[in-house]
Amino acid sequence: MMAGLASALWRIADDMVFALWFGMKFGSKGLQKGWKMWLNRSAGLFVMGLCFWLTSYKANVFSSFFWRFWGMFAYMVICKEDETNRKIYESMIFTLAYYAHTIIFVTPVLAGVRRREILLVPGSAYLNGICVQLLICLAAFLLIFIVRNGIDYTKINNRWEFRYGMCFGLAVLEIYMKYTLNEFGKRKNLILEMTIFALIILALIMIMLVFVEQYFVNEDRAEERHRMELLQSYQYENMKERMAAAQDVRCMYHDLKNHLLSISSMTGNDQRVSEYLEDMKKKLEGFEAVVDTGNSMLDGILGEKIKSAKLCNIRMNIYVDFSGITFLRDIDICTIFGNAIDNAIEASRKVKDESKRYILIKNGVFANNLVIKIANYCEETVSMENGLPMTTKKNSHLHGLGLLSVKRTADEYKGVITIEQEKNQFVLKIMIPIPK
Repeated sequence: MMAGLASALWRIADDMVFALWFGMKFGSKGLQKGWKMWLNRSAGLFVMGLCFWLTSYKANVFSSFFWRFWGMFAYMVICKEDETNRKIYESMIFTLAYYAHTIIFVTPVLAGVRRREILLVPGSAYLNGICVQLLICLAAFLLIFIVRNGIDYTKINNRWEFRYGMCFGLAVLEIYMKYTLNEFGKRKNLILEMTIFALIILALIMIMLVFVEQYFVNEDRAEERHRMELLQSYQYENMKERMAAAQDVRCMYHDLKNHLLSISSMTGNDQRVSEYLEDMKKKLEGFEAVVDTGNSMLDGILGEKIKSAKLCNIRMNIYVDFSGITFLRDIDICTIFGNAIDNAIEASRKVKDESKRYILIKNGVFANNLVIKIANYCEETVSMENGLPMTTKKNSHLHGLGLLSVKRTADEYKGVITIEQEKNQFVLKIMIPIPK
């Protein structure tokens, strides 16, 4: 009885160690430190251990899979920060990988090794037992390692029906394999063949899981790239149209300005007419060219952003000279400055104290590199992922393309972007080598 209890405890500990190692891949819930954190973790471990204990207590091939899944899912729900769909899928991935490890050692040859009918170290039962346990742990480690590091779980946010269907099909296949091997594994014929066949099927299951996810990630990246290209094209064409319209308005402004001067001189000393004309001139002053950077596209972009910032009571300090910068395409200038300044305006709008709202834009050339700096006041702590701020909007896969477009554009010129946040200031720096 004691030997059976020790064996069950070993299996439960084995399950939990690899479940916790897999779970470390995902961020913990942001609880306060102290007794709440320990209570939360203890509850997760207790529920997981209880479910894993049920896998070794009069469990059949189906309930063994079922309780492993629920043990992992309960731990993810209690201790980990993620969407429910992802938690279900991640728990299923772990269960498929770990259950595959249990199938390996019910194949005819390896079952004989596990039961010590086939000795790995002849002449020493103690060393043979150690080697068997190490072999079992190594198999579990390799399978969990494959699904832990071969899949980018941060990119999983859609196609849930397909993913659930795939996991359900693979779970049925694994359960049937284990049932079949339990029934026929003790037969003396086809021992090696059945073992090889089972190992091949299990390897294909793991490969399928990883390759399907890799395919989806590449497909999502291609779709994201296409959306960014459409966004860049739209921004560029829209800016060209607005610049053309602004140019027409500025021409009309100069004509109106001259007409108003003529009318003002003809009205003589009529105070009311003079005040009315003066008021009209002030209103038209906003249509004058307010920025001269040496690049007409950049002048238009900055002029439009200044108007947008004024509506939100945001001060803009601009120190930009692009007169010698000729290697950047207009569409790329539009992408870099348009998206970066839009992000800065959006962040500045969240600042409640309007006197603190500002955006600083400047550039320079250092060590044959074009350096662009865009800074704004920011009270919130920005969470980063892969070097870029994480969007706080719903449907995050539809947002957050602005700075990603800036990064991709900088990458095309072999440049880099850096983001710093200190003393309530968010600073974006873009450094692009100037071609010889």
